Amino acid sequence: MKRFIIHKDDTIRRENAKVWIDELPMDRQHVVEIKEYRKKRSLSQNAYIHAVPLAAIASASGHTLDEIKEYLCGERFGWEEYEMFGKRKQRPLRRTSDLDTKEMSDFIDWMLWWGSENLNLYIPTPGEYEGEY
Repeated sequence: MKRFIIHKDDTIRRENAKVWIDELPMDRQHVVEIKEYRKKRSLSQNAYIHAVPLAAIASASGHTLDEIKEYLCGERFGWEEYEMFGKRKQRPLRRTSDLDTKEMSDFIDWMLWWGSENLNLYIPTPGEYEGEY
């Protein structure tokens, strides 16, 4: 797999990507995906979701933080079914480690809404939370 991050005004990487595409074997199918670059979710975003919304929802529901995180990821991003030792299982299509900063921000907003809607919880926003992370 080849991945290019082409920064603005980066003509060298842009040309390298074109050459790489031109050299792909014609006797096979390929997937070429081009999307706008966004940074991965930040460490502070990740720390916040563990310290605040996931912890609050886990405490209110009686489930572990890991159980809640998996459940909310599945509810937000969808589920895929698979089989393990003859049993049907489900796992989220996406994990928080897959998210960019914008997607993580949207997920945080959604978790705050979900906690309020489903458990009648008030969860402080990142701007309201003054804890250490």
